[in-house]
Amino acid sequence: MQSGDMDASGEILRDLERKNPNFIPLYLPLANWYMSREWPAHAMRAVKKVLGSSSPDASFVESAETLADNAQAAIQFLADLVDISFSMAEQAEWHNEQAQLALLDDNFVEVEHQARQALQIAPHWTSPRNNLAQVLYMLGKCSEAIAEAEAVLAADPANVHGLENLTIFHVGLGNLEKGQGYAIRLFDLAKAADQESLANDLAVIALAVVEDNGRLWELAQRYLHWRVDALDSTCWHCLAVATSRLGKFKEAGKFLKRAESRNENAALEELRDDISAAAKNGKEELSWLPIYPVHNLFFPKHLMGDWLEIVKKINGDKPSPGHQRQIDAFFSKHPYTLQAFKRFLWTKEGCQAGASALILANRPELDAEVLRFALSNCGDNHSRMDAIMMLSKAGRYSPDGPVHFWNADKNEWNDVLLFAQQIGEVEYQIEPDTAALIARGRQTKSPEKAIALLRRAVESDPTCAMALHNLGTLLLQNGQQEEGEKWVRQAVEVDPTYTFGFANLAFLEAQRENEEAALDFLMQVNSAKVISPATSVIANLAYMLLAVQKRDIEQARRHFDLAQEIDPGHPLLKKYEEWLDDVGLFSGGFSFLVDYQKQSANRFHRKMLNVRLAIDTTLEACLAAMTTDTLGAVCQFWKTIGYGKKQEKVARLAGRILDADIFKGIVSDLDDEERSALRWVLDGGGFRPWGDFTQRFGDDIDESPHWQWHEPESLPGRLKRTGLLHVGALHGSPVAFIPADIREQLAGILSG
Repeated sequence: MQSGDMDASGEILRDLERKNPNFIPLYLPLANWYMSREWPAHAMRAVKKVLGSSSPDASFVESAETLADNAQAAIQFLADLVDISFSMAEQAEWHNEQAQLALLDDNFVEVEHQARQALQIAPHWTSPRNNLAQVLYMLGKCSEAIAEAEAVLAADPANVHGLENLTIFHVGLGNLEKGQGYAIRLFDLAKAADQESLANDLAVIALAVVEDNGRLWELAQRYLHWRVDALDSTCWHCLAVATSRLGKFKEAGKFLKRAESRNENAALEELRDDISAAAKNGKEELSWLPIYPVHNLFFPKHLMGDWLEIVKKINGDKPSPGHQRQIDAFFSKHPYTLQAFKRFLWTKEGCQAGASALILANRPELDAEVLRFALSNCGDNHSRMDAIMMLSKAGRYSPDGPVHFWNADKNEWNDVLLFAQQIGEVEYQIEPDTAALIARGRQTKSPEKAIALLRRAVESDPTCAMALHNLGTLLLQNGQQEEGEKWVRQAVEVDPTYTFGFANLAFLEAQRENEEAALDFLMQVNSAKVISPATSVIANLAYMLLAVQKRDIEQARRHFDLAQEIDPGHPLLKKYEEWLDDVGLFSGGFSFLVDYQKQSANRFHRKMLNVRLAIDTTLEACLAAMTTDTLGAVCQFWKTIGYGKKQEKVARLAGRILDADIFKGIVSDLDDEERSALRWVLDGGGFRPWGDFTQRFGDDIDESPHWQWHEPESLPGRLKRTGLLHVGALHGSPVAFIPADIREQLAGILSG
């Protein structure tokens, strides 16, 4: 049973209890759920509901009595452990369990209250103290959190939760050395633990928090021979990250398979794709560092919205004094979030968000981390150069000499000059007669006369880069490609400081999709301390084209906006703004968190379109092809239990959907548009080309598939969540598909 499934199932059961407190059949599965979470006090109360009913079913009574015995034994164990009475132990358990239920709802104030209530009854019990320490940390009371966790270890030096908490707390506050000490203590416990020990999971998490690849590899070699259910999906994922960081791609693939068998998600799929690409290209290491799936310990989801609210109010490169105070207050209260951004910095998806946040924090040690990334061999040239430019625009980086910069496209180190570049007027030394000929060429409306005047200028001064460039540009515009390009290239050969020429050559190569050549020319532009506004506009448009070719929407928009900010009236901007509108690039926000969710959704939906289908594929087969998360959401929609083994869950859900009365009620509640879409698919024999379906009814390609938390808004998303509409590949082509065994029944209801 996956933790995500358990949470979702518990949410359904608790919601049903709130709505139907007298529905007795609910309480046995609810008690089972409580016991699966090791919450015996709540299980006892649920069991009493079953046993106290007027005429309980005999099979229910037997199961309930077994559960009651187990719950009583667990409470008695606590009573003996901390030397209190059974009734006091039950009260302490109840409050501690209430704290953990509140934690599921992110109600941290209630968590603190309930944990303290439990400790008043059982002050020597470490479980509520660990919960209290965790929530104090989340509330920004870091010193109190550390004190509570240290109190746990003082009473029980081998307490694995206490060791894990102190690892997280100290690393979150930037004290890596202390955090490593606690992680190593967990590592030592795990080395001697059996497969059932919680020390294994928590040691992996703690070592991932301190990014100790070596010790994780040591554990990985041991765990590879263990059962898949010996560790949870997050731990297998951590081991896959550690082994891939060490270049052990074969072993990483094995750990990915184990993680995916327990919980499919986009991050696992992306890591697999990155490993495959590196192996295919004969590389021994990944271009980007894969992120350990523990960043949520430093940046919990309830803080993401708060941070985005602050950031979206900032206009320009530098925050106002008021905004800076908000930023400072955020990081002061939640210092551990900086550790999340430091980790994002080194990842493909989070690099820009990480660099931006660290620079906004305005601290020397964080600037140093951004610079360490920028001058490393991690990631691509664009991202590292952007990090430098962000620091430069903040006024906190301006080297006077060359720096050692990694050229990822050429796979080599280069000494390049990286200055805090200014945009302003650039004076060119031109002979008066040559300048006069160039000016006359600009003024004439006849291309032939202009070309003739510029040829005279070049003859007069063959080393004048401006004359050579203008002649070449005019010839290119006149369709004389070969000769025009010759003069443009000659301009930068005779004057290597003529950045306007390099920018135009970069733009030319970007239009031809010659990325390497374009970046070489742009590197020359970037090396200048001062460039003209016209040079900056052309260079940014070249970067924009390269970003579009890489399908990097955020990057393309950023460079276009820079060009427009520098010269709103530049003649090329209107053309490219219309072009960008045509390809739909201005369709929403571009923050890292939103963009990452969109990319994850895209990958998920594309993957589902590859699920193999046959004309007679049944409902049960379609449900079995769904991921654990989406299947749980469909269970939630049909109001059935969403936990347990996947095969059992599929069978239970299929049985409920195929129940004629329930089926009719659900279909009758669909809106007119949803019913119309289903009728249209049925009219096609139960399937339609996916492209035709999306053209008619819209697409869910950018919509989150995590329907438990993000209710689908698109029509395809809403219908998929009902389990009535599926997607996949029929005869090799993507289709919208209604399972064969519900078509007749569905058609009858829709025609009524």
